[in-house]
Amino acid sequence: MSWRVSRSNQVALARMRSFTGAVVAEGNSGERTASFTVRLSAPSGRTVTVAYATADGSALGGSDYVAKLGTLTFYAGYVTQTVSVAVGGDLLLESDESFFLRLSGAVNALLADAEGEALI
Repeated sequence: MSWRVSRSNQVALARMRSFTGAVVAEGNSGERTASFTVRLSAPSGRTVTVAYATADGSALGGSDYVAKLGTLTFYAGYVTQTVSVAVGGDLLLESDESFFLRLSGAVNALLADAEGEALI
């Protein structure tokens, strides 16, 4: 999985720092999970929220993976949250495909890295 990670030293209440995860083998059938971990640069004394949504790359929501949107909540003191996205297997012979998890609308934090990419 390819990740874009910001290394900025900007001072803020808290920062959405990075995404981490692993490459997911799509497989020929069944369902696998792509996990995106979202981290704050440091614990916050306030509740931090951020909206997330998947976005198509070469992989398509509804056929290659299950599109997802929602809100992550980091209660005071917490620094990590995970978004799990279901990836469906198929019998098609195809090269690696990608989709994205995008963050927006952070409250009590600044976005340092607003997009992670999953390879399936």
